[in-house]
Amino acid sequence: NITFHLDEKKRIRSSGFSFPPDKDKNKNVDHPGPVFDFNLSAFESYFAYLPEYVVLKNSTIFIETGKDRFCIPVEADVQLDSERSLADMKLSIHPMNQKIMVDAKADFLQSPVEMKISAERLYPELLSAMVPGAGQILSKFSGPVNLAIETKDFSTFHFEVNDLGLKPDPHLNINFPEISGTLSSDKTAMALKAIGPVQIRSPG
Repeated sequence: NITFHLDEKKRIRSSGFSFPPDKDKNKNVDHPGPVFDFNLSAFESYFAYLPEYVVLKNSTIFIETGKDRFCIPVEADVQLDSERSLADMKLSIHPMNQKIMVDAKADFLQSPVEMKISAERLYPELLSAMVPGAGQILSKFSGPVNLAIETKDFSTFHFEVNDLGLKPDPHLNINFPEISGTLSSDKTAMALKAIGPVQIRSPG
């Protein structure tokens, strides 16, 4: 089981790992716990003892937001190739009785290699309580939504979203039947590009 919570800067933290991380790594650490690092080269000599297959059943991720605590069931199948230092993971996450699938490949000695996140008939408005600060914005979106997010290098993310609803005002309904695009980032900026039709209706 894993427990997440928000620190004083509204970052997601778990056992010393925070997201998003400090922009300036040379700042004085304002919280206990080591900084998470994907590089596991210090443990390379132990890779030969890793099992070839790991299965997680009946596991739980705990998310603490202020006085609230959310329990998210998680299941995972992980295949490990100790000779090539590679891992292939299939993760199933069930927030608010919904299902989100994560397929990821990682290199033990470097970093995650690629990842795909997918969901069918997801209701984003049900997740609003789990996203402090952005919950009010998220609650204006509605489903059911089909989505897929994929990256090969963790700098550019390709996404597709179908049937996303948005209700910014009680008298205005906006629907995005099909959106596709990319989200890219570097050390200086982040760019979002998306295309797709928009349907706007005013009930009154």
